[in-house]
Parts: sequence; structure tokens; C-alpha cells
Amino acid sequence: MTISLLNRDHDRNSFDCGDPDLNFFLKNLSSSFLKRNLCGIHILEDETDPCKILGFYTISPISIEYKKLPLDVRKKYPPKTDKIPAYLLGKLAVSERSKGKGFGEILLMDALALIAEESKKMGGAFVLVDAKNEKAKSFYEKYGFIEFPDNPLCLFLPVKTIEATKFR
Repeated sequence: MTISLLNRDHDRNSFDCGDPDLNFFLKNLSSSFLKRNLCGIHILEDETDPCKILGFYTISPISIEYKKLPLDVRKKYPPKTDKIPAYLLGKLAVSERSKGKGFGEILLMDALALIAEESKKMGGAFVLVDAKNEKAKSFYEKYGFIEFPDNPLCLFLPVKTIEATKFR
């Protein structure tokens, strides 16, 4: 399996993950997002045809309001902190023809390993995801993601957990 940054050679138009919003993003918005440096878009390439996209994920910097974190997590950070730097795993999708092969986990593990490595250089204490639904939420919870008290579909994972678990 090869995961690389999205480029013009990747065939975005044939990608279909079954979710119209994620398909639309990859086919119609990804170039604009890249041009404006809004996120990194990482592609799982098909081994037999590297232009075909089996799945993708996006990462971008973000911050979390200190007061939105659960109390037990807040206690680990200075109390006068307004915002804590983090990374948003904004999108993660696997093509319909590739589902059930563990590619979602491969993409997630790659994203978490990348974030853990970058956080050593750039800072960033958490990974955030906005789960689209309960099924997506349960996928992330299997890997230790924790829901925010005020928004059960918004989840976070401390980078320290990634480092301690060594997902890669």
C-alpha cells in the first residue's frame, strides 16, 4: 500500500465512497483546498493502478477551546490557556469497492503517525474528528477517541495516547 499526497495524476472522478459530500469534496473542492493550503490530502493508491484512489484523508491545524475539554483533561494543561493547538482529521473515506479490506484503519493509522511526528516539530496536543454519524463515531472510539461533553459526534484523541500506543 502506498499513501501519498494528492496530485493531478490521481483519478478523482472515478472515486465513490458512497457519501455524496465526501465524493463532492474530492472531485470538486480538493484542488481549491490544496491551492489555498487549507489542508493536506493524503491518498491511498491502488497498487495495480497508482492513479486510482482507494481512500483518502485530510489533515489541517486547528485549536480547541480549553473550556470545552472534559475537566479531567483540562487539569493537565495550564489553567490560563485559552486555546490548545491540535490537528483536525477533517475527512476520511474509503471507496465502495475497497470497503471491508481494512483500508480505513490503514488510513487512520497513517494519519495518526503523521500527526504524532509533526506534533514533535510543530506542537499540537490533540487530534479532532467530527464523526458524520454513530457508525463513524464507533470506528474512532475503537482507537481511543473520546467524545466532547457538549457534542457527542465531535471526538478527540490526545497525541500522547498516539505516542504511547505506537499505532504505526
